[in-house]
Amino acid sequence: REATTHDYKNMYKRHIEPYFGNVILTDIKVTDINQWKNLLFHEKKLSSKRVNEIKKVFGTILNDAVQDELINYNPISKSKPLPTYTAKDIEPFSLEDIAKILDSCEGQDRNIISLLFFSGVRTGECIGLKWDDVSFANRTIHIQRTIGRGRVGLPKTKSSIRIIDISDKLLNVLKNQYEITGDKATYVFLNQINNHYFDSSKLRDRMWKQVLEKAGVRYRTIYHTRHTFCSLNLQAGEDILWISKTMGHSTPKTTLEKYSKFVPRKTKKS
Repeated sequence: REATTHDYKNMYKRHIEPYFGNVILTDIKVTDINQWKNLLFHEKKLSSKRVNEIKKVFGTILNDAVQDELINYNPISKSKPLPTYTAKDIEPFSLEDIAKILDSCEGQDRNIISLLFFSGVRTGECIGLKWDDVSFANRTIHIQRTIGRGRVGLPKTKSSIRIIDISDKLLNVLKNQYEITGDKATYVFLNQINNHYFDSSKLRDRMWKQVLEKAGVRYRTIYHTRHTFCSLNLQAGEDILWISKTMGHSTPKTTLEKYSKFVPRKTKKS
């Protein structure tokens, strides 16, 4: 995808070239890779998932060098990836937090945050929604695009293209939003110039941080709305297959691998 290609180039320019751009290929050792990886994680404060993605891009570059017989082996292959999705990474909001957050905003901002909490969609999928994707008659939303860095593209994976249910809470949210942008017959959420949002970072910087501060709720990334949707539904005993499909995961196993600690004890295998 065009957005993915752009992301790869950005990883190279920001995180690979500044450290290894002037280093002779044969001089790069596993120790150098590990030090670089730790610098990205501890000093640059990138997530472990992001560091692994950058490392994978660099590994592809070095694999090409091996194929061209410029180096004998790829040092990336001997550097272990950072662990991801640990219990510390996922800290869902409580029902009390959600109430405080929603009480601290209004209008479209409240509708955006409500949809994220009550649907589990990714932020890029949220700002990529069009009214044509919403069926009030069938009470469904068709997730079929995402927006990132101004580019409109397909969702993250094949399983991310999905149809999700409109709950009673979501129905009220969408009806409220229809009063704001429904007459435009384009995107569900529009910026100040009646266009789609350029990137989810615009929501984070323009609205999310301010709302959490006003609500007096400890900051967590806006992606934690998705974590919250999944964890609350698991705790409520909802069907894991339904949760997994709603989240756009490839299989329920993927859901359980990330969120197993939120499954009520009585439903876990002994």
